[in-house]
Formats: sequence, structure tokens, C-alpha cells
Amino acid sequence: MPRQERDTSRCTLRSWARLSGIAATIFEHRCLNMSFTEHVPRFEDHLTEWFNSGEHCRCHQGPQLDTQLDLSFCLTPLWHHSFITLHANLDLLEHAIGRDGSYISDAALDYVRSWVASPASKRCLLHALLIQNLSLSTTLNSAVALHTPRILFAAALCWQCYIAYSPWLSSYIARDASSSEKELSEYLMELPEVRLLGQNRDHSGCAQNMPKVEDTVSELWNILRSTPAEMNVRTVCVLESTLRRLPTGGISQRFADIIQACILKGK
Repeated sequence: MPRQERDTSRCTLRSWARLSGIAATIFEHRCLNMSFTEHVPRFEDHLTEWFNSGEHCRCHQGPQLDTQLDLSFCLTPLWHHSFITLHANLDLLEHAIGRDGSYISDAALDYVRSWVASPASKRCLLHALLIQNLSLSTTLNSAVALHTPRILFAAALCWQCYIAYSPWLSSYIARDASSSEKELSEYLMELPEVRLLGQNRDHSGCAQNMPKVEDTVSELWNILRSTPAEMNVRTVCVLESTLRRLPTGGISQRFADIIQACILKGK
């Protein structure tokens, strides 16, 4: 292997190791319930520092790498997923959509309803939509990183929970930050990671054809104001189809089957 390619591979591994370490620490703190909310700002700082270092795109400095490897080696999807795990308890979301059968605990119901009604859910859905758009903008017929199916599943999970539980909002409480396009846009555009994406337009997602983050925020608003069936088609169904096209064998197919079961259950 030429030295430049070898150096690029080492740089990619270091970038992946650093980001994976942040993601693993987030998961550990959430599982151990170590005053998790108190640590969220610190984790956000770590994630923004990682992005600011340019490590999300260094993997493309080698001349032998082409755009077919974007989803494999570009770490932006894992970065988005880390923000989702910061602002959503994916374990409780899975339980809330029936992972453990028809019985759903009161704790899970309370959590998912609170999450759906909160600005945090819109933050997670924006990251889920960015992951979805990134996957659609990238050729998927090359080798895919092992974390890709899990990330796409998490994005679909956020949407599935929001679609399943958002009708409860209208009969229980008034709309929150998503009550108007202006309010939603202002809230999301002020988020530190969204400001970063806006400032790094040329490198956002390591894909030149990715839409501006402002356009994605507008797209999110249009999806949120659509019917549950339309929401499903534009998000969950797209992610399920993407999982089935991944060349990662059984794991992506298993995740796709779970999503498909949720789609059929909701009809």
C-alpha cells in the first residue's frame, strides 16, 4: 500500500476511534444513569470539537478514495447518531414501539410522550433526516461500515416513535417549539451542531450534493406538518428500503424486518 494511502487509513482509524470513544462514553453514562443530563453539555462540546478538528472529512485526503466510499469511511453518520443518543433514550423508544411485546411500561409511555412533546425530539428528527439524506446521496454498492445499519435503524426508530405517539399531543397538550415554521427553524438553527453544519457547507456530510442545512430544516417542517401516513412514507419507509439495499447481510435485513413490522402494525 502506498505511504499516502497508509497514512490516510491510519488517520481514518484515529478519527473513528476518537468519535467511537465519545459515543461509547455517552452510552455508558446513559446506561448507568450517572446524572446523565448534567453531562450532556460536556458531550456536546466533545462532539463539536471533533467536528471542528476536520476529522469528519480527513478520510478523503487520499487520492485513491472516491465518492463510492463516502458512507463507509465518512464518519458524519456516526456523529449524527451520537447527538441522537444524547437526546433520546433509544432503549425506551424501542420498548415503546413493542420490542418486548404488547405490554409497554408506564415509565416508557411517560418518557416517550414527554420526548415527543419536547424540542429534543425535533432535534433528533433533524439528525435522523440528515442521516437519511446522507445515505440517499451516497452510492451504497460498496463496502459499508458496520455501524451503518444500526445508525439507520436508530433514525427510523425516532421517526416511528414520533409518528406513533404524536397524535396523542393534540388531545393532551398544546404544540411546543414546532407550533410554527419560524419557531422551529429558529430553535434548530441555533443548535451548536446545526451552526457547525452551516459553517462547513462544503464539507457537510463529505458530499458536495447534500442540501444546505437550512433546506433540511425546512424539509423537516414540511414532514412534521404532514399526515402520519405521509410521514411514514417519507421517512420510515425510505430508511427501511435503504437498509435492505445495504451489502451488510443479515444485520441490516434484521433491522429492516423490525421496521417493516412497525410499519405494518401502524396501518
